[in-house]
Amino acid sequence: MNTPPASLVLIAALLLFTGCTDTPPPSAASPALAEPSRVTLYHYWDDSFPRLRDTIAAEADALNAAQDETRVWVDAVTHEAFKANAKTMLRDASSAELYSWWGGGRTQALIDDDLVTPLDSWWKQSSSADAFTPAMITAGCRYGDHFYLVPLIQGYVGIFYNRAVFDRYGVALPRDWDGFRTACVQLRAAGINPIALGGQDAWPAQFWFDYLLLRSAGSAYRQRLIAGEAAFTDPEVRQAFTLWRELIDLGAFNPKPTALDWKDAAKLVHARGAAMTLMGSWIMDPWTELGWQPGTDYGYISFPSLPGSDNATSLTVIDGLVLANSDLPPQAAFPLLDHLIQPAVQARIAEASGSFSPHRAVSPSPEQIVHRQILDAIGDNELAFAWDLSTKPAAEKAGLDLFHAFLEDPDRIDELLIAAQAAIDRGE
Repeated sequence: MNTPPASLVLIAALLLFTGCTDTPPPSAASPALAEPSRVTLYHYWDDSFPRLRDTIAAEADALNAAQDETRVWVDAVTHEAFKANAKTMLRDASSAELYSWWGGGRTQALIDDDLVTPLDSWWKQSSSADAFTPAMITAGCRYGDHFYLVPLIQGYVGIFYNRAVFDRYGVALPRDWDGFRTACVQLRAAGINPIALGGQDAWPAQFWFDYLLLRSAGSAYRQRLIAGEAAFTDPEVRQAFTLWRELIDLGAFNPKPTALDWKDAAKLVHARGAAMTLMGSWIMDPWTELGWQPGTDYGYISFPSLPGSDNATSLTVIDGLVLANSDLPPQAAFPLLDHLIQPAVQARIAEASGSFSPHRAVSPSPEQIVHRQILDAIGDNELAFAWDLSTKPAAEKAGLDLFHAFLEDPDRIDELLIAAQAAIDRGE
């Protein structure tokens, strides 16, 4: 009796749990002059992102209907399971050819483990060189001398707020740290959670650390910490946590943040149970599903500034596609990549995601008021990736574990910082 590889058993379980998209596998009985190449795309835009999930499936259907060269099969894997098991899937050459992935340190980790194939030939023969800015290409697409990622979505991280809550209680939108603390005090006195934080999966909490470190210690220091040239036991890191602790002591956050996920926090702001949340621009997608109107029901402000430090860096996230090492020639995936970078397709994907298209030719529509607020606020700011998208795996895990543990028990911060650095030093 033949036993399937463990990776195939894992993939089958993940797909059964989340369900396949409406894009079916090609039929062997379909008449064709030549057998088309079958290309499978696994992605993490699951039921948490229903509009984006359905849009990706629809684009694959449209490509399948328009040509006979390639047949695309698309499957959504649950988001957290995807992150935990992607490397196992990538090691199995029979799993899929294309995977959604995050630009930055996570792509570099796949390259270091020899799990992805360069896309140099596609970048040279396509219009992609003109479609994306040099900054975008440098930040998320090219690693060393090779291209590995095709960008689909760009998100920005900032503070999204319920306009009705701020208006009802006469609270001024904060611009600096003192104003932010004052707003939190006023909102708490009114019986409102100032900030919704869903830290169940740890990654939403990292945005607080990232911004507080950037604002208090600067981007150059943060880059040294990411590179392992600075330590969690440094006073700069301790200061970032001191600022975070100030907010906790003010009662700025909802009780037990680690009991909620990011969508729970989004719902809390929508229900006027909290005034604001620090999250990526993809939060606009679930709010659209709930019937909220941008600019009318919610707005955006940049993370508050601190005097005398780095207030000109914004956090960004780039989602794209990488090509696995497989027996299929890379050229078989080119029709799908060509299709997905068309401006009209990029615009549909951006609208469904709630975020932005990285394509130069795609801009927010006049109705996307908050999108325009975000771009105006960011301006020419330096862009940085979040902690988990910037660091090596050991530092990523140590950091996320630290942020989660801090929210559970902020009194243990010094002990937790020492433990986090020790885990990084051990390479765990």
